[in-house]
Amino acid sequence: MAYHTYEFLRARRHDPKWRERYQVERLKRIAIFLTGILFFEMLLILYQSNVDVSTWCHELSMKVTHFFR
Repeated sequence: MAYHTYEFLRARRHDPKWRERYQVERLKRIAIFLTGILFFEMLLILYQSNVDVSTWCHELSMKVTHFFR
């Protein structure tokens, strides 16, 4: 299947042939946007609370590693 840009899909969002693909791509864009907002909010909270970021990142990586084992 050929790759189409979001603008291509957005222009055809009401076309039944492209509607489902448009919705999938739209949800991806929303998820990426929200992930970015949450990431920067987390950085702001860490900065304001004077948490040792390297220790926090190490603990987070250990928890993620343990979760996937």
